[in-house]
Amino acid sequence: MTQLTRGQAHAALRSGTRSLHERLERGFDPALATSARGYARLLLVNSPFAAIEPALERAGIDRILPDWSARRRRDALAADLHELGITPPDIETIDIASDAGTLLGWSYVLEGSRLGARMILRARDPGQLAHASRFLSHQADGDLWRSYRMALSGIDDDPAAIVKACAGANAAFQCFLDASRTPEAAGAL
Repeated sequence: MTQLTRGQAHAALRSGTRSLHERLERGFDPALATSARGYARLLLVNSPFAAIEPALERAGIDRILPDWSARRRRDALAADLHELGITPPDIETIDIASDAGTLLGWSYVLEGSRLGARMILRARDPGQLAHASRFLSHQADGDLWRSYRMALSGIDDDPAAIVKACAGANAAFQCFLDASRTPEAAGAL
């Protein structure tokens, strides 16, 4: 068996999701989020939060990430959409398995999006969209990525859990990729 090292799960997730992650990023220029229409598109592309977070909660994510309540962003997303006068798209309920690998994989995508939000916040004019930036700024000054990485390291020595994490992360990326192709998101630009 291959010797696993600290950070093995994170490296596997980065590598195993690269294709879908890059496809998603190619479909959206973060600089566009500085306009009202671009920000509306960003919010609509993130509409899967409304299905993924409850699914993670039903599967017991708080066992893996005890600070889960501080991580939840679907309410901030809904508030921003409401403030911009955008009706959220209908979201189908999803089910997520309750094993640690799968939960960490799905949450990898959500936590990574918080890092992307920081970059968008830095790129925009401070006065731009200040009235509807709860989603982007949610816990932006916190260190949730570090604590997520600590939880993720808990599966570094479990190849089966790492495989499940990669499958979960790819499923999550696919949800966001699908949302980026909806007529609502396309119409926002």
